Amino acid sequence: MTNRFPGAPRRRRPSKLAAAITAAFLLGGAVVVVLAVRGVLADTGDDASWVAIGLGVALAAWGVSFHRLGEDESEDEDEGEDGPRPDRTDRFGVVATIAVVGTGAYLVTRSLLGHSMTAAVAVAAVTVGLSALNKWLDAVLARRKGGRGDGGTGPDGPVLPAD
Repeated sequence: MTNRFPGAPRRRRPSKLAAAITAAFLLGGAVVVVLAVRGVLADTGDDASWVAIGLGVALAAWGVSFHRLGEDESEDEDEGEDGPRPDRTDRFGVVATIAVVGTGAYLVTRSLLGHSMTAAVAVAAVTVGLSALNKWLDAVLARRKGGRGDGGTGPDGPVLPAD
């Protein structure tokens, strides 16, 4: 296959497994949305059906994010003062993952286990909150160990571990 645009970066074709995973999440998200809309139309007061619409959209978004992981990085990547800028694909994937985890936790607690709406919201908040806390603690520990991109030095000199 010849490159029609000379100077444009070549894109790798995704593997069949990656294409199957992407298609499964897109199709799964669409099925969840269709079933949830049917549930909403049957009973507009059913909170689990409304949350399931969000789950279906989040599953499809995660599939798109997974597909975008395989795209090649452009060679002329913009770099800021502190190195490369965060990729929007990473943020999109993180948001999609958080949405899948949060809505999934709510639906399992509310629909499958039959707990109250308050309990389902609490479980979803704790589930997402623990993930956020874990990422925050990882960042703090990396900074303390000097795992930052600047070699462990801050604006006023080396960063010393706290006692």
